[in-house]
Amino acid sequence: MTGDERTCSHGRVNGRTTRRLAGEITPAQLKAIEDAEIAKLVARQEEIGLQGVTDGEFRRVDWLMDFKFGIGGVEQVDAAAVKVPFRNESGGVDWSFVPYRIGARLHHNGTIFGDDFTFLRSAAKVCTRMSPTWFTCSACRPPATSPARPSTSTAA
Repeated sequence: MTGDERTCSHGRVNGRTTRRLAGEITPAQLKAIEDAEIAKLVARQEEIGLQGVTDGEFRRVDWLMDFKFGIGGVEQVDAAAVKVPFRNESGGVDWSFVPYRIGARLHHNGTIFGDDFTFLRSAAKVCTRMSPTWFTCSACRPPATSPARPSTSTAA
């Protein structure tokens, strides 16, 4: 982490976002900075030959929480971050998240991350969509004896 970054209650906040939260730059200025940086990132990924590109999550502090807050009816609770302790062979670490509640009936508030994907698609030379093979994951397959699953036998 560089000196330009800080840690917040629910993830890493880069210096640009910190400046936006402090009122030093406008939302439009922040978006322009993010657009330029994401375009550079995508160009570099394509330059080194990656077959799929990412925006690096530059626009998000925490994908899951940002996703949840994109659903209509989900509200952030004005309270301290919720800390969840974890331990591993290296010791303990606290993971934390912003508390939230369902404050109204859940509803569609717009396509979550849709604008972000639209920009990413415009910055990339090639757009990759989810492969149909994703649907063949073993957790999604019907049992081997199911008529919905074709036989893999080559015996005639």
